[in-house]
Amino acid sequence: MALCPFHEEKTPSFQIDPERQLFYCFGCQSGGDVFRFVEKLEHKSFPEALQYLADRAGIQPPDRAGSSEASDRRKVCLGLYREFEAHYRKSLFSPDGGPAREYLFEKRQISKKTAERFGLGFSPQGSSPLLRDASSQRLKEMELFGLIRPMRGGGARDFMNGRLIIPIRTENGATVAFGGRILSDGAGPKYMNSPEHAFYRKKDVLFGLDQARESLEKTRQAVVVEGYFDVIVLSECGLVNVVAPLGTALTSSHFIHLSRMVDEVVLMFDGDRAGRDAMARLLEKTVFDSRISVRAAGIPDGLDPDEWVRRDGLEAVRNRISSAPLLSTYVVEQMKQVLALSSDGKEEILSGFEVLVRRVPDPVEQDHLLSMGAGIFGIDKSLLALRILQGGERKPSGPSSGPDKKSRITNGELKEQNLLVELFRLWGDGCDPHPSEVLSLGDFSFLERKDYLEILGSLWENPRASHLEIQQLISASPPLISSWLALPPGTEGRDERLGDLVMMVRRLGLQARKRAGQNLGLL
Repeated sequence: MALCPFHEEKTPSFQIDPERQLFYCFGCQSGGDVFRFVEKLEHKSFPEALQYLADRAGIQPPDRAGSSEASDRRKVCLGLYREFEAHYRKSLFSPDGGPAREYLFEKRQISKKTAERFGLGFSPQGSSPLLRDASSQRLKEMELFGLIRPMRGGGARDFMNGRLIIPIRTENGATVAFGGRILSDGAGPKYMNSPEHAFYRKKDVLFGLDQARESLEKTRQAVVVEGYFDVIVLSECGLVNVVAPLGTALTSSHFIHLSRMVDEVVLMFDGDRAGRDAMARLLEKTVFDSRISVRAAGIPDGLDPDEWVRRDGLEAVRNRISSAPLLSTYVVEQMKQVLALSSDGKEEILSGFEVLVRRVPDPVEQDHLLSMGAGIFGIDKSLLALRILQGGERKPSGPSSGPDKKSRITNGELKEQNLLVELFRLWGDGCDPHPSEVLSLGDFSFLERKDYLEILGSLWENPRASHLEIQQLISASPPLISSWLALPPGTEGRDERLGDLVMMVRRLGLQARKRAGQNLGLL
């Protein structure tokens, strides 16, 4: 027995079976073979765990066509990047590196220790000594992996010529690309990344992940910013669980990677319109595609995160992070601020709000957004939910619409709708006991509507349906989807809610059987 590496404990509960080559923890119920162990401990996918173990054993992974050749090319790539990084780091403290040192240590106030930790360097103007004696094959490899570029008059030059160098590393610390920051005006784009190659795709890499990994696992939270120096300065000031995408939007690949290490992502983009818009655009990627909570920490207008932490201190940043609202709530607050300045485009903003609410699968979050929307747009919450149900289309109103139509819904029908919505919410919450363990499909024989019974039949065929799947299942039933959107989630404990549901279902079933008996003259 040993202490489990996957959760905190004082009494050993982790066991390894050498004969069966399996592990199991009696505390957190984690278990599996060596591949599963590496996946959990190192936060790797199965192919990554396979390659990791193969490298440790000094063997080639099986059944991978061309893998030997790919492995050799990767070694060449990483070797070249190590060579160039060492040259850049040395050049930073050479006579040519004066402008780079001034920018780093005086203007940006980066410490030498932090510069060393992130491997910062400098690529001097002019011919690079790494190219002078290189063979033609070596030059081809440098060009293939984005380290040099050919010149029109012949020859080649360093791709990052004249720039401050920021190494871009994998999670395990291997440098696979460089970011370059220009030091003089009018000499190209301010920031530039190495071209993508076989072992570097921007959509798969997060800057600073190698430095932040331990803190991410400890805090179970990732703070995502926009730029290299946001990461570097925040890390230097004590906020270590911070990473940044490489000049692109966060991708689904980024979120999947982070979900192996954290339970929550907090977005902290620049305090300008572009930064706020970037957070809003992320809704499409994060509401459904990510299993982790995504929050948004707005920062003062006109400031970058690194400027903000220098001005207001780390405590102010931490307080903003701890109070950050859900990303969806943040976006709705932005809608409110826009409407406060001008009512122009109100219908367009309302349409955007409707799309947002329809995309959110969590009924509690949906209910919160509907309450916010009712106040922002001046629409009754129930009517707003109905509008969202109808896809934003307003039905023509007339003398016979509205109250007369609503009056045709009896109290009994409304009770059945609310009861089914409560069943759906308990069904998809992932908790035990599951409703199907205490109720059967036959318990709902009191329902008269055929479409309700068909929905329940489909539900019983999928005991582990998620809230999103349930919402899609009932979307064809206007009464149910309207109640789903409008009915506030229960505030009592789950056991109490499930008990109340069971009691109500059985009571309605008993009443239906009594009515049937009376109709047959049996009672």
